[in-house]
Amino acid sequence: MLKNLIRFIIALTLVFIPSIVLAQATVNDSVAWDYSSANLTTYSVTHFNVCFDTNQLCTQVLATSGSFVDVDTQANHVSFARLIPAITPGAHNFTVAACNVGSCSEISSFNFTFDAQPISATGLRLRRSLP
Repeated sequence: MLKNLIRFIIALTLVFIPSIVLAQATVNDSVAWDYSSANLTTYSVTHFNVCFDTNQLCTQVLATSGSFVDVDTQANHVSFARLIPAITPGAHNFTVAACNVGSCSEISSFNFTFDAQPISATGLRLRRSLP
């Protein structure tokens, strides 16, 4: 009996951990992805189709502009980024596909949570009673 309970708890943990442990994003954050420098040329990539929440809030990011390299960029790759649009707090997903004139790659996806935490109050002070 105890052994079955332990197995059940382990199974629940394995099912729910991936949905609980998500990257946390806030206002003014961006999503970023890397793409092989060689593959940009080899496959004549012209743009990336970028969508939030399963084909909603979609846009194109041109492969010819906006690429960068920073400390998180994989070797022999360039990075691209897209500002997270106005979305509601909660769980979301981001997808990207590399495209050329004729077709697009399979979609790569990334899940994250969005928290629109308010900015802290300013001007804290004591206020004297008014006469």
